[in-house]
Amino acid sequence: MKKRIDHLPNWAKNLLWFAMWLIIFMIIRNLFPILLVSGPSMEPTLHDGAFVLTSALDESYERGDIIGCWGENEYADVRIVKRVAALPGDEVNVIAETGVVIVNGEVVVDEEHGAPVDPEQLAEFPMIIPEGKLFVLGDNAAVSADSRIKDLGLIPMENVIGVKLFGH
Repeated sequence: MKKRIDHLPNWAKNLLWFAMWLIIFMIIRNLFPILLVSGPSMEPTLHDGAFVLTSALDESYERGDIIGCWGENEYADVRIVKRVAALPGDEVNVIAETGVVIVNGEVVVDEEHGAPVDPEQLAEFPMIIPEGKLFVLGDNAAVSADSRIKDLGLIPMENVIGVKLFGH
């Protein structure tokens, strides 16, 4: 390759190197997006202003994964960071008065960590998570806008930006 570019002027060589590095940067940026946590909804795990390195390579999600995704409904233009609480086929129930969240008969958010949810804002429960959707929660249920409420709802898997690799 060196012989092919030797005849080029320096500005053209520099432009080629710049273009190559730009392409490499764009590939890495799309495969490993870095997301900013906005607000206290993921505390104490992730704090407001934390950066989270994610991987867009793995599209198999598990309960407990922290993901970055585009919201739905009222949050359609917002990138959010939440924890996957339920997968397609899982049964989810939320008790509005206490904020308790139950997935497949197992309490995943108890009364101590839950927060009452306004019945007017609560999605319809119990529900079976449909194919292609995820039920997500913030770790700080008292302040988290998540799949419990109609304004966000379930997250389509195609909205997932990446799964957390590193961040604190």
